[in-house]
Amino acid sequence: DKVPFEKEWADYWLPSDIYIGGPEHAVLHLLYFRFFTKAMRDLGMLSIGEPATRLLTQGIVYKDGFKMSKSKGNVVSPDDMVAKYGADSARVFSLFAAPPEKDLEWSDQGIEGAYRFLNRIFNFTTSFSDYFKDIKDAYKKLDISQFNKDELTIYRLVHKTIKKVSTDIEQKWQFNTAIAALMEFYNEVSSFKWDLSTRIDAQIPLISFILRNNLLMLYPFAPHLASELFSQIFVDEDISQIPFPEYDE
Repeated sequence: DKVPFEKEWADYWLPSDIYIGGPEHAVLHLLYFRFFTKAMRDLGMLSIGEPATRLLTQGIVYKDGFKMSKSKGNVVSPDDMVAKYGADSARVFSLFAAPPEKDLEWSDQGIEGAYRFLNRIFNFTTSFSDYFKDIKDAYKKLDISQFNKDELTIYRLVHKTIKKVSTDIEQKWQFNTAIAALMEFYNEVSSFKWDLSTRIDAQIPLISFILRNNLLMLYPFAPHLASELFSQIFVDEDISQIPFPEYDE
């Protein structure tokens, strides 16, 4: 038996939030996409006249001055990069290399920077491994009235970073600047002079707050590393089920 076409279903799901495609798609895939939508609208099957509410035309990747394509045989396989640096490094490098709408000249050396960045996050997080049991729920007891000036600066920086990353992802689609904001943040927190001998009551909740929120921000870009580190600290929670952090203006 044929499944009947239900216009209500189409009205619920359509239009798509965004259409992403290369510049060639504007006269091929996107043309067909729009044509069939309008034809189905004229037949009374759809209520919409455009299939998507937003268009993002991604840039072209070049290698040695030539457009990377299967037909030219100059496509870089990710297998070697994944084997040497891990899938997360390849993801972060690809997203950080350029804004999505800009063309990109491929660089094999760029992935090393992404690899070093993720290693810094790993090292910073695991440097507190002796305190993981205390850190687990400490963010719930955060009391900014206990912070000194430097601790308050770091606390504010967390919220500034959440705001920057959230805006760049949701509104601007600038994944490279979101990753840059995370890099800048880790420059600050890794150079901060932590003093758990005399400031443990204030700093353990702060560290818990930092690690939790920044692993959640890292998760869309480096899901394997973020998930693994998150599970070591917040052992009873699944990072994939936790909403993206919100900032306090």
